[in-house]
Amino acid sequence: MPELAPSQALFKHHQSEWKEQPPETWWPAYEKRFNDELKTDEKLGALRRLWHIIEAGKTITLVCFCSDPRYCHRRLVGIFLQQHGVTVEEFDKSTLNDGAPQQLVLF
Repeated sequence: MPELAPSQALFKHHQSEWKEQPPETWWPAYEKRFNDELKTDEKLGALRRLWHIIEAGKTITLVCFCSDPRYCHRRLVGIFLQQHGVTVEEFDKSTLNDGAPQQLVLF
C-alpha cells in the first residue's frame, strides 16, 4: 500500500536534512509529522482497506527499506493498527541465519 508511505515532502526532508544525523535528533519530529499524515483522507482510506483485509481473516505484511524498525514509518503504522485492535508482530531478521534473510526453496 504505497499510500501508507511517508509523503514526498516528508521523505525529501528526511533525505536532505536528517539522513546523515543520528536518529535520536530527528525521530521525534518525523514521528509527529508522520502521525499527522496518518490522519489524512488518503492514509485513513488505506488503513481502512487494511482493516477490511484483516477483518476478512487475511494476514498482511508491511515492508520498507529502513534498516532499523525503531525509526521507520512502518512501526508507526503498526502502532496505529494496534491502537485499533489489530495484533501486530514485528519481523526480527536477526533470528534467521545470523541476520541474513532465509532463501525460500521452490522445489
